Amino acid sequence: MAYLGIHTATSQTSITLLKDGQCFTETFMRRSLETDNLVVTIDALCQRGGMDFRHVSGIAVTTGPGHYLGIRVGVTTVAMLREALQTPVFGISTLDALLPTSAEGIYLALLSARKGSWHACLFRVVWQPPVGVAISKSAALLGLGWGYTALTKPFLIAETALEKTLGRFHAPVTVCGEIPHAGFDNGGGLLEHKKTRVKYVPTQVDTSRLARLAMARVEAGDSDGVLVPYYGYEAV
Repeated sequence: MAYLGIHTATSQTSITLLKDGQCFTETFMRRSLETDNLVVTIDALCQRGGMDFRHVSGIAVTTGPGHYLGIRVGVTTVAMLREALQTPVFGISTLDALLPTSAEGIYLALLSARKGSWHACLFRVVWQPPVGVAISKSAALLGLGWGYTALTKPFLIAETALEKTLGRFHAPVTVCGEIPHAGFDNGGGLLEHKKTRVKYVPTQVDTSRLARLAMARVEAGDSDGVLVPYYGYEAV
């Protein structure tokens, strides 16, 4: 059994093939003509893994927010593979995929948008979620035993409003995602005067986690998932 994780929604495109517990990954900076050609790259990656891409058992792909062209190419290509190969595919928000692994708490995931703003979503991450607690089907991203739930829908926030918004939290919060470390880091004490403990953890999408998510969903009996692109309020 082999699974693919595909991420094209930010400046760094990445594809991982998970086969028999071994990962093969191809990573490159997003090109202006990304259509040249995602399928060819997938085929070459599968050849590295000693298999035909037509025998992939499941695919997970980031659906946005992020770069308009990257999202469109990634989602369209995976939708085409689903129709051509009858392969189960699963879409996941880029913001979900930016969550770090194995740490409980409240997280604000950020991804740069245009004009001094951020795509954002608020999450709660827990270890061994209690029975009856609603947990995302994509919680396998965080590893066995972990769960998370989105406390908000993805939203757009101005960079100038970020500190004020974080200052309203009464519990510690971790800001994660593709954040410029130097621009956010003051020892985590940016909001000490507001009694809000904030930690900054730069993260990127790990496509090996996406591939493992596809495996977990297929093994759980899911035949297919929602594959709807989300561009946010502004295309990046």
